[in-house]
Amino acid sequence: LDVTSAYVCELDQAQRSIFVAEYYSPAASAAEGTSDLNVVYEAEHSHTGLRALRQGEPVVTWPDDPEASEAERAHMRQFGARTVLTVPLTRQARPLGYVELWDSRRTRAFTEAELQLAQTLAGNAAVALEHAKLYQAAQRQAEHMRLINDISRDIAGILDLAALTARVGQRLVDAFGYYQVAVGLIQGNELVFRPRFDPRRSIPIPETRFPLDGAGIMAWVAKHAQPWLAADVRTDPHFIPSPYFPDTRSEASVPLMVHGQNIGVLDVQSTEAGRLGPEDVTLLEAISSQLAVAIDNARLFAEARHRADEVAALLAATLGLSSSLDLSARLSVITEQAQRLVGADSSTIYQLDPDGEILRPIMALDAAFFDFDNDGFLD
Repeated sequence: LDVTSAYVCELDQAQRSIFVAEYYSPAASAAEGTSDLNVVYEAEHSHTGLRALRQGEPVVTWPDDPEASEAERAHMRQFGARTVLTVPLTRQARPLGYVELWDSRRTRAFTEAELQLAQTLAGNAAVALEHAKLYQAAQRQAEHMRLINDISRDIAGILDLAALTARVGQRLVDAFGYYQVAVGLIQGNELVFRPRFDPRRSIPIPETRFPLDGAGIMAWVAKHAQPWLAADVRTDPHFIPSPYFPDTRSEASVPLMVHGQNIGVLDVQSTEAGRLGPEDVTLLEAISSQLAVAIDNARLFAEARHRADEVAALLAATLGLSSSLDLSARLSVITEQAQRLVGADSSTIYQLDPDGEILRPIMALDAAFFDFDNDGFLD
């Protein structure tokens, strides 16, 4: 086709162009020879490629073509294109991307034979691109399965909720580079995210609460127990920005289902529009089912431990009370066990005056402002 450079561009879900292959002839200009391999261009650079895909035929443009977008015209001027032939890449009527053929030497017209040849070559490129995408999808699927198995083993023995959610979040960040991963649990009519620390940005994230009837993707998922994908949050009806994650551009959120009940939400976010897709939702759903069971087990363990602590506290109080007839000692045992049982900072017993109008403290633990007499009672 006697062009100076050629590019194969793939389109992502946000209709951005990703240059996956390129070629420069010896006749290419210096500016034109700047590599675009793996460079991602926003949707305004894909206008002509999308037009070629809609029309199902090649489109010829040049730097002052009014049919091209301003971003495309500026790009052609910047890198010295005189004529650009854009050929659609389709496979069984499915759009995959497009091919750009540049000529930086002259403004030219392509003959019918050249256009047919370009379409034939683009057809071959479409087959190769589809095979590459299928291979990459198979690799990603294998990686996802490995990660799911690894996470399942990791969380099987963790019975602390904070450690459990932190471990899952860190594994997902390490594996996929997500901007943020958060696990929220439903408490009453709210979705609650525990306070945590973001080690990458060295900032604390305080506790966050979302009313289930309120706005936001995570609140919607918690209320409806359905996953939600926002490939581009700038156009999503449920998204609300967070001051702690100002660079979020895409978000995926799935419910945590156990025994047919939604107990929370697993949410991931990315700084790139189109970075999250259906594959991420499928992965998160597989992980969320195991995470939900682990959270349920951790809750059951915490409840059993709390009941055991209650029994131990009652037994200790009973033994303490039976071991002494001194009222001060007995009251001290009661306050100590009550404080330990509920994890309080202090514990105080009050006695109602005979007139029934005033409560007076008679025993306290950690009471710096109370003054005990010699018998251990409060003056």
